[in-house]
Amino acid sequence: MVSSCGSCNAKNMVSIPRDIYYVVTSGSGGIGIFTNSSIADMFVSNTKGAHRIRTTSLDEAVQHLSVACMAGSIQINPHRVK
Repeated sequence: MVSSCGSCNAKNMVSIPRDIYYVVTSGSGGIGIFTNSSIADMFVSNTKGAHRIRTTSLDEAVQHLSVACMAGSIQINPHRVK
């Protein structure tokens, strides 16, 4: 998208941020769909076998979590690697 300055008429490219979803299917303390990477990282950082994906579609995030659940690959690890 191009935006024009009202004062000087300069043209600027403007990008519209997309929604981003982080799906944690194996982590320490919790699993789920998050919209904040810092929160998702809390469940996967320093956790052996942790799994997180990033997607721009809520439907895809829900599908990934559902498939992992049906496959039995959801795992909440009680301990972090130190």
